[in-house]
Amino acid sequence: MNTKLNLSMLLIVLSTFFSFSASANSSILLTLSDANGFTRTFTKQDLEALPQETITTTTPWTKGSNTYEGPKLSAVVNLAPKPFDSFTTYALNDYSYTITKEDLKHYQFILAMKENGKEMNIRNNGPLWILIPFSEHPGIKRGDEILNMLVWQLTRIEIN
Repeated sequence: MNTKLNLSMLLIVLSTFFSFSASANSSILLTLSDANGFTRTFTKQDLEALPQETITTTTPWTKGSNTYEGPKLSAVVNLAPKPFDSFTTYALNDYSYTITKEDLKHYQFILAMKENGKEMNIRNNGPLWILIPFSEHPGIKRGDEILNMLVWQLTRIEIN
């Protein structure tokens, strides 16, 4: 009798564990939308399925040089069905900033998902952080507009 009870409890624990694991892997990290009713959501797996970029750079907010990995921001926004001139990015705390198509081409943003090989989380500006390779733009300094574009804890992009 105890064996059946223990086996039942084990099955419940395992099924609960696997359902949480599955839901964590399929959680929506990012929503892309426009004013015409288009909406596309992205899970971690969806974003990882896009071509990945790697940059090694310093940032004004982190110590030393770090390596970041993730898809190009252009690969995500170009999935919108219609041409656009700009899009607005939104953070978890509702901070928002509008990025133009010209800025998108010039800065080659990535959606950083990993920092030094580890998945980013809310504590280290993730799970998605818009970044640029600062080493390719050495003239950037505190107060420059580009720094406002580097939204961390990104949750949503609206095509304008």
